[in-house]
Amino acid sequence: MEPASSQALGIAHVVANILHRQVEHFQQVNGHTAFRLSQFALVNKLWADEATEMIWAHLDELAPLERVKPERRQYYAAKIRSLKVVLDPRSPPATACLSGLALPRLREVELMFYYDATLQHIPPVLTSEVRAVTVHFSPRCLARACDYAFEAMMTRCHHLETLKYIGPSRHLDPVKLLSLMSSQRQTLLDVRIHMADSLSQHSLTEDITTHLAERSMVRRIYAPKSELHAPRIQVPFKHLEILETRIDYRSLYTVSGSLPGLKTLRINLLRCEDLPSEPLDPILSRLANSTQLEILKIDRRPRPREGTSGVQTPVTLSGPAFASFAQACRNMKELSLSIQPGMVAQDFTVVHLERAALCFPQLREVALFLTPEASSVAAAAVSIFGRNCPELESCHILGEVTVLDIDWETETVFPNLRRLSLNQIRGQETNWSLDTYDSKLRKKFPRLELLQVMKSFPGPLSAGASYLYDVPRAPRSDPCA
Repeated sequence: MEPASSQALGIAHVVANILHRQVEHFQQVNGHTAFRLSQFALVNKLWADEATEMIWAHLDELAPLERVKPERRQYYAAKIRSLKVVLDPRSPPATACLSGLALPRLREVELMFYYDATLQHIPPVLTSEVRAVTVHFSPRCLARACDYAFEAMMTRCHHLETLKYIGPSRHLDPVKLLSLMSSQRQTLLDVRIHMADSLSQHSLTEDITTHLAERSMVRRIYAPKSELHAPRIQVPFKHLEILETRIDYRSLYTVSGSLPGLKTLRINLLRCEDLPSEPLDPILSRLANSTQLEILKIDRRPRPREGTSGVQTPVTLSGPAFASFAQACRNMKELSLSIQPGMVAQDFTVVHLERAALCFPQLREVALFLTPEASSVAAAAVSIFGRNCPELESCHILGEVTVLDIDWETETVFPNLRRLSLNQIRGQETNWSLDTYDSKLRKKFPRLELLQVMKSFPGPLSAGASYLYDVPRAPRSDPCA
């Protein structure tokens, strides 16, 4: 039984939600109603204080603070935990309301730069207590604004744990970024870089992701549009736990043996057009021996407007290597080898797939893209993973496989599967109806929410489309469905 004080604090949240839904014409603060709760007879001071804490904890704009009387601003400012500030010197300064205010609980700050800013324009929200900073630059913003923002963080913040950059790559200077990271060396663990363009468009002498991995203590790097190159020192990535980036085959092979603490790897595998083939076997072997992988995603998509005329370097995968990798990575939760247009299976049989699936008791998501030559493996993949992976929620198989290839006759049930995707590239029509399989789908996949069928499908549909079907909980023949 919870104490009376805990129950009272819980009631405050309920009361605040009821009030801000009933009174729509009052001023809004991030979607919550801004008025004194003590005006209501049924709300005592304890509830009012707790609801005020909840309402003012996260501010997406400074307008609510501006509307508060100056003598009351410090009271509300002391409750702010995360704050978003828009900076544009061309407009009247909206940050004047922050002047002279102390923000003792502020831990997260997001600064949005639209045109330009100097140190004088950056408000005093970057304090030594701030733990996470997001800087967001519009394409029209001047590069010096980024320099001033980094300088402000270096001089004012001393315990940063998370840094997130959103904006064009031309503003991101690797040297200044490393200087900032050096100033936060003891605490900075998470770096996220989301760029609106590609680094290849600009003449950067050093790659940002490679800098971060080689010369810092950062544990998590998110830079999906930045390329990672082969390192120049012997153990370059010993602190990394999460890495998301682009990388070519040679560099991936080089770094795959030097990631002792890595748990999550998400990469876009770039082509090496001078190689006759790109075997995944040695890379999976090195990853299995040198990492603590729980999430692995290796993705390759066709380049824009490349079509079928570009160089298609085949990616190969053998059955014994895949089974050995599974034996060494028994804590795997997400496994995605989504190489388009499919990996060439070498000595890959259903037996190897069965051995691998038995080693993944915690697997929640799986994606396996194979060429049509491995039709028997692809056709059996859904049943094998579903039978041996009780926690499986998402299954995406590409190959010469259709819904008809699922083993409908056995009693195998997929208790947790929510999404099933089959990339059907057989090129011939299959005579089946979703209405006919309603009862079978609900029996075999009791929690299935989405069925995705890609490529060829009965009817006048384009060959490259994807078709999504919401799986009903009741048969379509049921009048209540």
